[in-house]
Amino acid sequence: YLNIMDFSWKDIYQDFQNNKNMRCSEREFQNCIFSVFRYYLRWQNSIIAEECIPIGATNTIRPDFVLYKDEIPQVVIEAKKPNNIQTERNKEQLFSYMRQKKVDFGLYIGEEIQLCYDVTTDVELPLLIFTLDYNEENQYGSAFVNLFNFVDFDKNKLADYCNNIIQEIEKKKQMKLEIQQLTSDDGERLCKSL
Repeated sequence: YLNIMDFSWKDIYQDFQNNKNMRCSEREFQNCIFSVFRYYLRWQNSIIAEECIPIGATNTIRPDFVLYKDEIPQVVIEAKKPNNIQTERNKEQLFSYMRQKKVDFGLYIGEEIQLCYDVTTDVELPLLIFTLDYNEENQYGSAFVNLFNFVDFDKNKLADYCNNIIQEIEKKKQMKLEIQQLTSDDGERLCKSL
């Protein structure tokens, strides 16, 4: 039995990139995603494919995958073919599945991996936390493996990670706004008068 750390982002991205290079179908890529989560990331029997979720009296939806821990849904995964070009409809589909399963975390896996977080504020849509393309050097690769391996998975740890990213994004926005104010005509006049 291999240790979780025997698998790394390098193993995962290579499998995904190979599927992209071979222009695999959505079904073939879903099989790859299932294998990555089941074996590399150790979700074993805790990854459920195409779970049927009732909507109203007669309709159902089927997210591609739902990750469970302690029999509680944790993450919804929306899978598209590896050469997909993401549309608004793809995002809406993931967000709908997240809300129906009452989970805070969603992964879009297609031409890239995106982590979305449904913040417990009055923000209308889940926020994009990071985009992970299929290359070895991506800064989020090791974080992905650390956050989404079954052994260490903890939704509170994942929420903290997401909230820290959101804070960094807000700091950058604030800094950009302050720079714009300082470099505006009014800002320049203020600096000269000081």
